[in-house]
Order: sequence, then structure tokens, then C-alpha cells
Amino acid sequence: MVLYDLVACDIDGTLLDHDEQLTDVHQQLKQFIKLKKIPFTFVSGRSWPGLKKLIDFFEPELPVLGNNGGTAYYNERVLWTHSFSAQPLWQAIWTASQLDMLIVYTVGMNEYAYKYNDYLQNQIDRFDRYKTIWTANRTEWSRLNLDKIMIIDPQKPGRIDSVLKTIPINFREKLNIIRYNDRSVDITAAQSDKALGLKDLMEYLGAKSAIACGDDLNDVDFLKAADLGIAVANAHPDLCSVADVLCEKKGAEGILNCLRKIYES
Repeated sequence: MVLYDLVACDIDGTLLDHDEQLTDVHQQLKQFIKLKKIPFTFVSGRSWPGLKKLIDFFEPELPVLGNNGGTAYYNERVLWTHSFSAQPLWQAIWTASQLDMLIVYTVGMNEYAYKYNDYLQNQIDRFDRYKTIWTANRTEWSRLNLDKIMIIDPQKPGRIDSVLKTIPINFREKLNIIRYNDRSVDITAAQSDKALGLKDLMEYLGAKSAIACGDDLNDVDFLKAADLGIAVANAHPDLCSVADVLCEKKGAEGILNCLRKIYES
């Protein structure tokens, strides 16, 4: 049996379905991780508030990476982060706000919705998130250093392109812009990347080998950076093509079954 120093798992689409409910399968996965003393953690696009529910449930003993690998959280504090100046993005935020898009930005341990709208209320009602609203004015905005901005357009596909076009060209190289689809985007610092984050975490822990688990296109380099890449059954075909192991089941059940094969063989 090959022993790995680190098992790093994506969350949305990998551990959680769209309803984001924790089930008996998640409980079984948690128990198996504890039983086998697996060095398990998360590498996710989520910020601290979105990670906390999973951290409280799984109780990982290692740092957790959020903001697409750019921020390390441990014991309810930031260990390190790659932030960027908010000032050059003012026009983008103003444009998205005028189009009534959901804007959520992260500063340290805190996550703020830029303005209230119906889609924000939907997220509050369904998932109890993004409840803190801070409509920073231009002066306040210019003084901020951000860890992440998430923009979602619940109305029309493709309009987000008009928002991204307002970002100054000479500033774009300092950013990692992740398009999940034609309605949503994450913006982080260029160094905020799951693959780079995995390498940083391995160096911090002194880990020599790692497993990475994912489901989507933004996990391709993440899986490539690991010694063993696992794709769940519901993963994007392009991710499946680079994975070392393809789960027979989707989501948490797939991860549980794969870890059983690795740690019980």
C-alpha cells in the first residue's frame, strides 16, 4: 500500500452536490478518514464563511485552502494569502452592480455582498450565506486588498463579458480569472491557483506525496500537480482525461470508495 502525506479534496461538485446537504455518506467518509488517520483537507474556491460548515463537520487537522488555493486557513485564522488591490476593479464592480449581478468579495476571514438583490435573498434563504452587505464607496474600495471577488449574473448568459472587459489590460496579468460558465466568474490574485496552493501546502507541511480529488476544469492543473489525481464520476470529461483514477460513483460516495481501495488494499 502506498501511503500519501496529504489528501486534498475539492468541495463543490466533488464532495457536495448542488443542494449542498451533508448526508450519511459524508458521515461514513468522515469516520473512515478518522479510522485510517488520513491526512485529509480541502482545496476549494470557497472563502472562510463557506468553508466553515465543512470544517466543523469533517474536523480536518491540517490547514484548509480557500479562494482557489490562494488562502490558507488554520485554527480560524489566515496562515497566508495572496491578495490584490481592489482599486483597478472599481469599474468592473460598478458595471456588475448596475446590471444587478451578485457581487461577493472576500477580505481576510470576512465575506461581503456588495449590494442586495433578489438573487442574494435566494442564496440567504437556501444556504444562509452572503448575509453581510457592504456597499463600499469608491474611496473605501480603493483602499481594500481583496482575496477574491465572485460575480454571478442570474439573469442573462454572456453579460459577464461586458464586466470583464472593463478590467484594465495591464492589471489582468496580476489576476487569475476563472470562468465557471457564461454566468459566473471568480477573480483572485494570479498566484491563487489550486495547483500552486497544493505545492505551497505540501512545502509547509513537509509532505512528499499528495492525492488531489476534483470534478471540474479548474481542477485540471490541481490533479496534475498531485502524485495521484482522482476524478469523481460526475467530473468534466477533460478532467477525467488527466486523472489517474476515475471514481465509479459521483460525489462523496465516489471519494469514499476510492479512498477505501487505496487505504484498505
